Amino acid sequence: MGQAKNRPKRTRGANDPVLPNIFPFLDIPFVAETTSPQAWEETAWNKVVVHLGTLNTKEIDSFLRVALSRRERDALLKRVVAIQRVNGGASYTEINEELKLSPQTISALKKSTEAQKYQTYSDQAKDEKKKKYRGSYLPDSETDHDPRPYRNTKYGKLYY
Repeated sequence: MGQAKNRPKRTRGANDPVLPNIFPFLDIPFVAETTSPQAWEETAWNKVVVHLGTLNTKEIDSFLRVALSRRERDALLKRVVAIQRVNGGASYTEINEELKLSPQTISALKKSTEAQKYQTYSDQAKDEKKKKYRGSYLPDSETDHDPRPYRNTKYGKLYY
């Protein structure tokens, strides 16, 4: 085989001419520099939201078209419209026929408007199961401790 050419890799920086007004240096820290991935996500999200607040409509459109794939934009639009339809009093069947969303997704979106936070159906089920499981036998002092998860199999308990 031939020799690989020693070319420096091109990286996009803060002063890159591609969309300079839309993607400035936002000073988002590295994940390793934060206490947890969740803290990093919250910090990064807040910086992006503040930046979006400084853009005009055309710049926001360009930002979202570059940052989101077609499927991600489609999912976002469907969720926004579904929330609007639920708040307008539309039935789950009407929303399903129009947007092709499952009743579980519509229910999760409806609950998210009340809680001001989107949670998937599986995450909701996990939270409810944890509450039910913990509340059944643990005293109050031990509710902060998460028991070791396992699954019963025909060979005995399988620990994760």
